[in-house]
Amino acid sequence: MAEEKRSFILYSDLITVVSKLVDKDRISNSNHAGELFLHILKYVNDQDPTPVDFIIEMAFEPIKQQLKRDLKKYEVIREKRAKAGRASAEKREQKLTSQTHVESVEHTSALSTVNVNDSVNVNGNVNDNDIHTIVCDNSDEKSLTPTQEKKPINPALIGFGKKPIEELKKSCAGHSTWLDNIGMKNSLSPPQVQQWFDAFCIHLVASGKEQETEQEFKRYCASWIASEVRQGRKPINQKPPGQKTKVNATDAFSKSIIKKYGTTEI
Repeated sequence: MAEEKRSFILYSDLITVVSKLVDKDRISNSNHAGELFLHILKYVNDQDPTPVDFIIEMAFEPIKQQLKRDLKKYEVIREKRAKAGRASAEKREQKLTSQTHVESVEHTSALSTVNVNDSVNVNGNVNDNDIHTIVCDNSDEKSLTPTQEKKPINPALIGFGKKPIEELKKSCAGHSTWLDNIGMKNSLSPPQVQQWFDAFCIHLVASGKEQETEQEFKRYCASWIASEVRQGRKPINQKPPGQKTKVNATDAFSKSIIKKYGTTEI
């Protein structure tokens, strides 16, 4: 077994072999059942045991092959989790680097000073880093009014980083490492993860969400799927029926009159 692996699986169908050994032990006054269990424990602890007799060797062989198959599965899962952990660490590092860069740019912009001696007329587009407070005077030092002291709000910053849900669905559906991680945490196969991912997108739209940041979308998706699976629910992949069209009372009354009398003039 792997050094850090502290457990192994014994399957319930082993009871057939053990029962036969117990029956034989009663007749021959031996302890093959106990010897088999001790042999298994020595094997998984890498003690390289030698079977005490042919009966133990025959009984242990299928158990040994199953333990080897389980160990291979364990190695595959461990490697996937290691890759997911490395990818998550790299993403956090990139995010921290990006935030540090943005803070540096904002600090540099805050230190910039613009002096204007006459009235200024600015035409054109304004970028995020071009927003500064401009003081206009004629060499007279005048205190700014409260309105002037407020920094203008850049409309481009409203909803910054958010994308439509459909766009997020298409882009995040290709993030295999993230989806594999959800599958491992919730014991879901890749097709099941895809079904739950589609169900989450439908849930998000039905709740009234039209756009979200990618980070919040992925965080909420993983949390929602885990909660639904934990409660034993199944993914719903059909969009809820659309709302009924509202009927204008005046139009409805006019149509009723025309249907009954052939005209609205009564």
